[in-house]
Amino acid sequence: MESNLINYVRLEFDNRTTERLFDYCRINKLGLLDAEDQSSVSPQDYKFHVTVMYSKVAHPKFVDGEYGIYPFSLKPDALQMFGPNHDILAIKLKHEKLFSNLVEYYGSSYGHVSDFPCNPHVSIRGSNAEYKDRLLSIPLPDFCLVVNKLVHKVKTV
Repeated sequence: MESNLINYVRLEFDNRTTERLFDYCRINKLGLLDAEDQSSVSPQDYKFHVTVMYSKVAHPKFVDGEYGIYPFSLKPDALQMFGPNHDILAIKLKHEKLFSNLVEYYGSSYGHVSDFPCNPHVSIRGSNAEYKDRLLSIPLPDFCLVVNKLVHKVKTV
């Protein structure tokens, strides 16, 4: 059986941002916190991140790893439904030059070609298509999202 490799790169948030995103979801009853019993849900359950690259063009020198990076901020721009069926609530982020530079770096250094358009966002895990009706009533986060880790993954699909 032949396996296909994917090269995947994501940015992860510092602890304070992760906690603030979790509180934002709790206050607005979003995703996993859109339930009566919230006691078993933790910030780690959301796996908040921003995908930089998801490429079926795998490079032999691209390896798994986690790298601490100099922290930088990404700014929320809008709430939007993502996914092929528009059933995933996401915080769309403003395009930042540093983020675009990362995308370009992986393209030029590893030949990565993203399987998705460059549209930085944070998916809200556990959301569904019913959130479309609530979009206008959900406030945008009023804080910057600070990333401080870059993660490389080689996945088999």
